[in-house]
Amino acid sequence: MVKLIRLQGDSDKSETEIRNVFSDGVMIPPKSKLALRSCRVNFLNIEDLQIYRLPTDSVITFEWFIGTSSSLINKITIPGGDYDNTSALLTEVQKQTNSIWQNVGGAVFTTNLIGCHGRWVQLANRVNFQMYRLPTIDARFARQDGQWINNGLPAGLTGVTLSNGGIVGIGAARTNDLLLKGIYNIPLINSTFECTLTEVNPAGKLEIYAQGQRTTSAYRPWGMEIEDVGGQQRYKMIINNVSYTVTDVVATSLDVIKIRKFGNRVRFSVSRGGTTVVNVGSSLTTPVGTLDPAGVPPILNDESLTPQLMVWKIKVSSGQDFEIQDAQYQVIGNMGGQGGTTISTNLTLPRANPLGSFLGFTDEVYRATGAPATIIGDQAPIGRSTYPGIMVRVAAPGLDLESYAGVQDRQNQALSFLDVIVPQNIDAISNLIYEPNEMAPLHLKNVGPIELRNLSVQFSRDDTGQPLRFMGQPMVMLALTTPDDD
Repeated sequence: MVKLIRLQGDSDKSETEIRNVFSDGVMIPPKSKLALRSCRVNFLNIEDLQIYRLPTDSVITFEWFIGTSSSLINKITIPGGDYDNTSALLTEVQKQTNSIWQNVGGAVFTTNLIGCHGRWVQLANRVNFQMYRLPTIDARFARQDGQWINNGLPAGLTGVTLSNGGIVGIGAARTNDLLLKGIYNIPLINSTFECTLTEVNPAGKLEIYAQGQRTTSAYRPWGMEIEDVGGQQRYKMIINNVSYTVTDVVATSLDVIKIRKFGNRVRFSVSRGGTTVVNVGSSLTTPVGTLDPAGVPPILNDESLTPQLMVWKIKVSSGQDFEIQDAQYQVIGNMGGQGGTTISTNLTLPRANPLGSFLGFTDEVYRATGAPATIIGDQAPIGRSTYPGIMVRVAAPGLDLESYAGVQDRQNQALSFLDVIVPQNIDAISNLIYEPNEMAPLHLKNVGPIELRNLSVQFSRDDTGQPLRFMGQPMVMLALTTPDDD
């Protein structure tokens, strides 16, 4: 006799497992067989099923200019290798876009393109490349959720004097930390932070540094600090979470502090009465964690450049006071929306490498003008590698199938799975409907009868075993064959 068992899931209760309970129980005689008759399921995060394999390093060239200003040309290199999904590939492309500085025909630390930022994102199943040019804005401070933040309020709150400990207690626990942020504060290709130092504490410590939201709060990618050195409050430069005493200049009230990032390089300067008294920047040749013979810090390393969502952190030592005012920086207040200055962008993608086609761009050269300048892929991003098989696994007390999973040069393992479905395209994954031409009944290892009270089915990647998430109410139909039918 053949028994049909229908299982139905509910993503509101579980996104990775179909588990049904049978109140009356299903009797399974010894030596029975179980087969997958059909299934219907819609998977989430289908991009996770793609692998983007770059056989070699890929070079992207983009050029941008504002009005009649000189154009800036950058060539970025995307390392070859395997990227597990669309998000991983876009994250790497965005990091490299905002990490490289190759100013052709101009000064390294130019200021005419302050605020330029490249954003790569997938919207409506298309890759968007957006090039922003953001003006310098005044930091506007107001209390929110126990912190002091830049909340983008209208003019009138600009130039507010800040004092940690002396005028306000910062943070819910009155910790002496100041968090300066907008909706998004991005590590721009060419960005700056500027403020005026209005009070120096002779016994305290002041830190101003970028803080990546994907790193620990203790990690400082770049910035500056004022700390006692030889009995005097001297300026230091922060690169890759290391403090460098790069000058003997003593901090003084009304000093104008400026921290500038240019791709993977940083420059720190201090001006006093219109005269520059500190001016030091990253060296291209200095090993990470060391100073070159001239006392120059190194370039930013990969850990400092990887986070693409950043905030500015301003801290003082416990119980001490410093005071700054007139802080200015760049911020993207509405990602994906209009903002900033009109900018023109030319984007050139490689033809000898699959990167462009992976991202959904069919042409070699693209041009756009706007605020931001936006270039949209011609088609959905699809990895070149074939999709992994989808293993249909089954589990119940006492229920073991005669199925085994082998691994190269390793001992095989017993694993109860009904079948491995191999989709041919991404649409077949997102709306999977499977019905084999011929069922493959598998022997159960039960030497005695089993009363089946509950049964669960799980879908997982065949290559890694990682469970796949589904949405809605997937359905699985099983066929139970008893020995009488043989």
